Amino acid sequence: LKEEIDALMEKYDKSNFDMVSFVSNKNEKVEMVQFVMKTEPIETKEELVEEEEEDEKTMWQRFLDLFSWLKFW
Repeated sequence: LKEEIDALMEKYDKSNFDMVSFVSNKNEKVEMVQFVMKTEPIETKEELVEEEEEDEKTMWQRFLDLFSWLKFW
């Protein structure tokens, strides 16, 4: 019985199978099956970031900004 089972299992034994990469010769140590799937492109929506326009500061405001770290008023 064991001999019959071994004979049947021989056709499923793929231990001497030499795996080949169909993608590139640069893939030397292939250990798994490789697949290339071609699908429709996945597009993402780009969010537009609006920059806040800062009003031009007056000369006096810029002068006060120089001393803003003092916080005396």
